[in-house]
Parts: sequence; structure tokens; C-alpha cells
Amino acid sequence: MVLNDDFEARIERIFGEYVVKATAAWEQELADPQQALLAFGDSLLQSMFRIRKRLGNESHTHLVKLLEKALHLQSVKHSLTDHKHWISYLLTHYYDPMYDYQLSLKQDRVVTQGTSSELVTWYQANHLL
Repeated sequence: MVLNDDFEARIERIFGEYVVKATAAWEQELADPQQALLAFGDSLLQSMFRIRKRLGNESHTHLVKLLEKALHLQSVKHSLTDHKHWISYLLTHYYDPMYDYQLSLKQDRVVTQGTSSELVTWYQANHLL
């Protein structure tokens, strides 16, 4: 089964997990909000550094610039919204191509695909829940 999800919904879900919740976790762990922001930013930069070879230098550099801009705006305006730009870029230039390639290798094992509600309906019809 392959889940097809709306691009904007994926951005929102990733934003919630990797930005909103992660920021809150760092703020809870570190008493100083500025130190929490630095630790949060450093953890994201380290994660991006680990995938730089697969991204390629140009894409990695662009991604880091998007992240640094988002972190700056988070620092001065207390706004998290710009993080959605690097998330969108990362999905488009890294995760989706990698996912599509891996899925193409396993296409013969895909029995159905659709939205979450379509998959639930298919599963109920085919597995008698």
C-alpha cells in the first residue's frame, strides 16, 4: 500500500514535528530561549550536513541559506513560518526524488495506493475489519 498525501499537508506535518515541537523541546530543556534557538538551529544544520553528498553542493548550500534565514526570522520576529520554505525545498529536492526512486524499485509489490481514507476503505473491503 502506498499513501499519497497532499504536499501542503506534508509540509504542515513536518513543520509541526521538526519545528514547532522541536523548538518547544529545546526551550523546555534549556532555560535560555536564545540558547535553545542556537541548539535547535545547530541540530538542524548538522542533520542537513549529513545529507549534503546526496543533495549536492548547490542544493545543500541553498537549503542551508533557507534554514539560516528561517532561524534569523525566528530569532528577531519570533516567527516560525519561514521554516516551511526549507521544508518544501527539502521535500522537493531530496525526499521525494529518493522516495520515488525507491518506490519504482518496489512497484511490483504495490497492491493499491491512495489517500489515507481511500486506503482505509480499501483495507476494510479487502481484509474484513
